Amino acid sequence: MHDHYGELAWAQGNRVAHRGLTDKAGTMQALVETDVHRFAERVLPWVAHAPVVHNVLATNVEAARDGRRTFDGALWLTVVDDGETVGVAHHTPPYGLLICPMPPAAARELARAVAPLRPDLSGVNGLSETAEAFALAWGELTGASVVPAMAQLLYETDRVALPAGVPGRGRVATADDHDLIVDWALAFHAEAVPDQPLDGIADTAARRIVDGEQLIWEVEGRPVCFAGASHPSAGVARIGPVYTPPAQRRHGYGGACTAAASQRALDGGAVRCMLYTDAANPTSNSIYRRIGYQLVDAARQFTFAPAR
Repeated sequence: MHDHYGELAWAQGNRVAHRGLTDKAGTMQALVETDVHRFAERVLPWVAHAPVVHNVLATNVEAARDGRRTFDGALWLTVVDDGETVGVAHHTPPYGLLICPMPPAAARELARAVAPLRPDLSGVNGLSETAEAFALAWGELTGASVVPAMAQLLYETDRVALPAGVPGRGRVATADDHDLIVDWALAFHAEAVPDQPLDGIADTAARRIVDGEQLIWEVEGRPVCFAGASHPSAGVARIGPVYTPPAQRRHGYGGACTAAASQRALDGGAVRCMLYTDAANPTSNSIYRRIGYQLVDAARQFTFAPAR
């Protein structure tokens, strides 16, 4: 944490107000908070109006508020226009900024607020238009190089079609599966998101097993695939990651495990399930569509290289 951030935040009662003008009449304000409880009380009712696109932020806020996860140095961010919330975001180091949908002017205002607090921000991730608006503003404000990274697609469903003819069954992972889940999570990271921080894999695996958020697909008692499924936030459960070891691919296990994890979430009270995919992977995208997932929007990651 930077000293100037700590002094500014605590001097204003854990809230930093950064003012500027919108692209229209009225005053736009970016609020930067370190108190997740106050942020949750004010923001969670608002994000519930679009629970799919706000799911990652909402689940992280709920986990931090309830003491299930700790995000050291987190910034909880809101943009308001004439007193009305128009967008939210958060930064949980060492990851990049997660930005939820907001008008481009709000994304630019957010960049102006975050720049002096996190000059070493590694990147931004969000729906494409919003993430791009923030990234362009960040480059202009800081002189950092902005590099487009992974393009993603966001899908949702309220009904899944379990694939026919795929051998095996799904079961909830137990403590005995911990080492396997860690190995597969590391393999998924190396294959799918090698540029992302490798942080707390073992702790995350243990937490998700305890919380019942890991489903394993097994054939004749042998694990062949796994899929994560978060507890619902505002009725929406997030599926992922999904990983099948290379030797077990092309048998339909990934689709079956994803469908089983989704159905379990729906049976457990979720109204909808959502997931992100790599837009450059036609195989996984076609599999998810076949089991009932429908495209919602496109997302994009940008990485920042600080100016030298």
